[in-house]
Amino acid sequence: MGTSSSSLAAAKKQIDDTPTVEGHYVSDAKTGYRWATDPIVSDQSIVKKPLPLSIPGLPGEVWGPYPKQFTKSMFGQSIFTPPESVDGVPILCRCREINQYIRSPEGGRIVNGMIALGLGASPPACWEDDQSIMNPYGGMTFRVETRNPAFYTYMASSQGGFGVAKGLANMLTGGARKNKTYKFPRRFSESYCKKTPCKDMGFTQRASCRPYKNCYTQKKRKSPQ
Repeated sequence: MGTSSSSLAAAKKQIDDTPTVEGHYVSDAKTGYRWATDPIVSDQSIVKKPLPLSIPGLPGEVWGPYPKQFTKSMFGQSIFTPPESVDGVPILCRCREINQYIRSPEGGRIVNGMIALGLGASPPACWEDDQSIMNPYGGMTFRVETRNPAFYTYMASSQGGFGVAKGLANMLTGGARKNKTYKFPRRFSESYCKKTPCKDMGFTQRASCRPYKNCYTQKKRKSPQ
């Protein structure tokens, strides 16, 4: 069931009826050049709880809900503008756009993200709301997430968590060895390698025969008693 036009109109009217605030540009090595509203400080209504999923040793938190503040766009529309910081912690980006903050379209690491994660005194933080197809305006509140795992997985791999998992899987299954490129010709021929048992090969023979058979996975012979 889709969102009714009346619901969308009501949500849009609520935004338009909310008084706007003044925005300003922020230039920072961690965040770059961006449009923001004034820093905010949490009051007693704000709840801070552990992030449901964190990287071991880097516990994250979810803070909120915070009321959204809107500024006027150049076309006169009210647009949500995240604060410069919350409780002194700079807001780096939107949580669902961490990949774009950490990595360029070509996949390389962006300097701002490297500085924020490597040299930043505060934990990396992002903002998020409930925007979806059913809720295109995202509601009137937002939350802050500190140490979202995506900051670290995208710093480690351009594919994020999937790339990290794939790298670990390759390490555990020997994928890196399987995909290795070998130089030819080899010292020992393919026919010799295939007909000679691994137990009869020395180190040099096993290494030379590696493209044709894998003797490194064979069980070692038991020492004679």
